[in-house]
Amino acid sequence: MDSVSDVCDLHGPRASDRPAVCRNFLLRYLGDADGRCGWARRPLLMRAGKRCGLLCPAAFLVLLLLLFSWRPALAGADAPPLRAPGVAADDARRIVDINSPPWDAVARVQTNIGSRCTGTLVAPRLVLTAAHCLYNHRTRRLLQPVSLHVLFGYALGEYRTHLTVESVQVGAGYDGTRPGASLGHDWALLRLSGDAGVRPLPWQGTPPTAGQAVAVAGFSQDRTHLLMVDRDCPLREMRETDAGRLLIHGCSASRGTSGGPVLLHLGGVWQVVGLNIAAGATANIGLWHPAIQAAIAGRSPAAVAP
Repeated sequence: MDSVSDVCDLHGPRASDRPAVCRNFLLRYLGDADGRCGWARRPLLMRAGKRCGLLCPAAFLVLLLLLFSWRPALAGADAPPLRAPGVAADDARRIVDINSPPWDAVARVQTNIGSRCTGTLVAPRLVLTAAHCLYNHRTRRLLQPVSLHVLFGYALGEYRTHLTVESVQVGAGYDGTRPGASLGHDWALLRLSGDAGVRPLPWQGTPPTAGQAVAVAGFSQDRTHLLMVDRDCPLREMRETDAGRLLIHGCSASRGTSGGPVLLHLGGVWQVVGLNIAAGATANIGLWHPAIQAAIAGRSPAAVAP
């Protein structure tokens, strides 16, 4: 025996039935699972136009307007907007000009598997970023240099310079299968295939101290196509590890900011005192490692990602 919806599809409601059909139409979209004519099987405009004339579309639009007008009351008029983990309630990040110093030295790091992070030019052809940005969880290995791309002047899908990567050096103790235990080694230097055409930001050879005001820059997940900077936030704590020093800071950061610079303004010059390696509801963390200075100076052996 044909179902009710099949019969309705074949014959359709009579003109005299239209008011009832319109009621069924509205009830269907108010959650009535017993709508008589299988409305969900047809595109919305077709259903409204062929079955209900002009009455149903008008009533449906009125219903939508009422629902949207009630939504703030249902959700709570004072409910705070959703924030990405690591972004403070008093978010002080601002969009900056990616083509002006010192922000022109901050780059977007992209991979062939779709992951995105932030990096900083710390020498004419060296970009500092986080090692975990280069880790492929599917293969459980670091990506090859050919899979990495560095974009300078990136904003809203456009960029000034695209450079590939010739080699990668990572923190000696970094293990992508144990990210928590590897925080103190979570850094990488990318040797670029060419000159970025901008002045590098100097790496500070001595670690910062708790209480200093720092800045963090990066392409955060909530504004992934724009460089944002939290300029004046406290360095709350320095935590020693068996490798580097973890910088517990109060800057807003989220996914995508990984690898971005932690900056200190000294003597009118912005200096890199660390890189951001973690962001979340509990803490935002940067890293200062003594081996980074030696690697930038070329005093440590290069380690190409295996």
